[in-house]
Amino acid sequence: MKLSNGYKIASPGAILTLISIFLPWMTTTCGNLPPERQAGWQVAFRFQENADGVFQFAGNVPILLAFLFAILVLYFAYAAAQRGTLLTRDRWPLIVVAVLVLLLLFLQYGRPNEDIEREFHIGFWLFSVGYLLIGVGGLLNQTE
Repeated sequence: MKLSNGYKIASPGAILTLISIFLPWMTTTCGNLPPERQAGWQVAFRFQENADGVFQFAGNVPILLAFLFAILVLYFAYAAAQRGTLLTRDRWPLIVVAVLVLLLLFLQYGRPNEDIEREFHIGFWLFSVGYLLIGVGGLLNQTE
């Protein structure tokens, strides 16, 4: 059971991503409201009460999917180590999803917002670094 060089980088990236979802991500301030500090899981899995008193999902679906994909990366690494060979799914999907997640994070949080002030914390940055490592792992899998 031998792990490819790409998965030697992508697997720790996925683990880093999974850990970072439980760390503080950001503090948001909106107008005169008190600052609200959120962990990554609160950003991804948030439920809000509407006017009727019913709770509905108000989380960030792309972050939730990125969290689930990190679990899938660990499965891909385990399956590739068991097989002893790499498949197509061990190459391009890692690169494409990593680029999409990093692009989404930049588009969603990189632009200044006049109404909401954000201060990013360690969990957000570790999540980003984790996906950067997943993408690099996918690139290394391309060369094997």
